[in-house]
Amino acid sequence: RVGEKAEILSVLRYPMFGVGQPISADVFFDGLAELAAPAVENADGVGFCFSYPCRGDGRDGRTLYMTKGVRIDGIEGKPLCAMTRQSLKKLGKKDDAEWILLNDSVAVLLTARMFDIPHSMELGIIVGTGTNVCCYADEENGGVALNLESACFDRISRTDIDLLFDSTLANKGQSVLEKQVAGAWLGGLVQTALSVAAKDGFLSADAFAGRPLVSEQLDDLIEGKLLGDETARAIAGAFVRRGAMLSACELAGAVVFSGNPTSAELPALAVTDGSMINRCRAFRRAFDDCLHDFENHGIYIKTVTVDEAPIIGSAAAALTVEKNL
Repeated sequence: RVGEKAEILSVLRYPMFGVGQPISADVFFDGLAELAAPAVENADGVGFCFSYPCRGDGRDGRTLYMTKGVRIDGIEGKPLCAMTRQSLKKLGKKDDAEWILLNDSVAVLLTARMFDIPHSMELGIIVGTGTNVCCYADEENGGVALNLESACFDRISRTDIDLLFDSTLANKGQSVLEKQVAGAWLGGLVQTALSVAAKDGFLSADAFAGRPLVSEQLDDLIEGKLLGDETARAIAGAFVRRGAMLSACELAGAVVFSGNPTSAELPALAVTDGSMINRCRAFRRAFDDCLHDFENHGIYIKTVTVDEAPIIGSAAAALTVEKNL
């Protein structure tokens, strides 16, 4: 409800299946069922939040392909809720709940309804391991939450560094925007740039040779806490600022796409979620600066943050099926 806070009773965190080592779809669904069983056994409604491209199939959905470096062999085309419930049954677990599948960007969008702030439209943006934007379309007829799968946007210039980094990845040529903005890739992209700079003599040595640079280290690198080299700081800062500006464009593009006018009095209200946009200081500064610049072009966006937004939005979705809303 507007103005009310949600209470999360428990959060259990586990590594994502299929990272580093590919697994089969059967192993994925059996493992997921094992983890979900304690919550499902006592639930009337289940919101299944899945952060990868799917094609909707009623309240269920079928995976198109995996992203963010996750490899699950044979998952394409499988109905996610149905397969998980089948694994629960195989494990002898109770499951009398009503299920609904939703993308994490949709879940984040749903939490915008918690805010009693004047606004003209609502959006959800995620920039964490991956990226995506969700907004409402066809609002004159009740509105449809539209998952834009913006990570796949490819009408964007790429540098030689982008292409070199992309050539090392299993999903070469895919998720072009995501590889320039999201945490799963930005550390590796900056590391590639530093390696090239060292090879070309702009750095005294390749400081990260043989060890990965992860996105959580980017603030320390830019602020000189990780390396004192000014060139390394400048390179990292440039790639992070570019990623933040592209993410701001990703969000503003959804506003333009929606056709809803915005103003200082009635801005678009965007819920932000993800490690890059909410916790990377250099990224967030550049992101906010870019949103401010958009105001000169008539695009006004106010951002808000909800702790554990995908969980709360998924719970809200579960309530809609539980109560047949």
